[in-house]
Amino acid sequence: MIAQDLEVSLHKAFMDARQKRHEIITVEHLLLALLDNPSTSEVLRACAANIEELRELFTEFINGTPPVTGDEVDTQPTLGFQRVIQRAILHVQASGKKEVTGADVLVAIFGEQDSHAVHFLQQKGVTRSDVVNYVSKQEDVTRIFRMTDSGGVERVIVKDATARDQAAVALIQQQLQQDAEAFRRGDYSDPASSQGADMPGVKDLQAGAAHIRVSYSALPTGAEIAFETTDRHLLTAIHRWFGAQLSMHGPDATSE
Repeated sequence: MIAQDLEVSLHKAFMDARQKRHEIITVEHLLLALLDNPSTSEVLRACAANIEELRELFTEFINGTPPVTGDEVDTQPTLGFQRVIQRAILHVQASGKKEVTGADVLVAIFGEQDSHAVHFLQQKGVTRSDVVNYVSKQEDVTRIFRMTDSGGVERVIVKDATARDQAAVALIQQQLQQDAEAFRRGDYSDPASSQGADMPGVKDLQAGAAHIRVSYSALPTGAEIAFETTDRHLLTAIHRWFGAQLSMHGPDATSE
């Protein structure tokens, strides 16, 4: 029910609170931990948020919480923290999804209107409507990865091809075009921040960018990026990266 990377984020939030000897773990502790969560950081980036600025803001706020004295600290979640998790779970159950992700929790956090977490997000230009809009569009998207003898092709399309949601298609095309331009420069910072710097193949792709041909193509229902190389080491890196993304995106991704 809880995505594995979300479990990691929840554990990190609790551990950070305990290490700081905080008696309670708040929505702000939760959001700080979620900044390193793949699905949450992807949504925030899509909403033009600066992850590092948010990290500094939340870290400064949380560090202002006085530590508890004594030998042991029994850190407990606040009611707000509990409501956020419960709200995310109920939403996922109602929508028929199989697991709760960091993106679902981010949406649920906006239900705590009086929290500093929501205030800080809005201060940085992140609104609930932007987050909900992006998450809903992503839920209607399929990622197709095709490994080839010279590299591979990543295709992102809307699931309901008959509907031809032009807003969703335009969003896909804009994002993939930006990604392709960055990949040509050897800049894999966007996927690294959402998928993790240790994502298989990423470091090799960054180092060997000059030997990889990256091309972008718009499609009627989305877009695609093709990767080509004659370097066998980089070919393996592309295939490893594609395989890891297939695993990460779960039911929303498929291979050809």
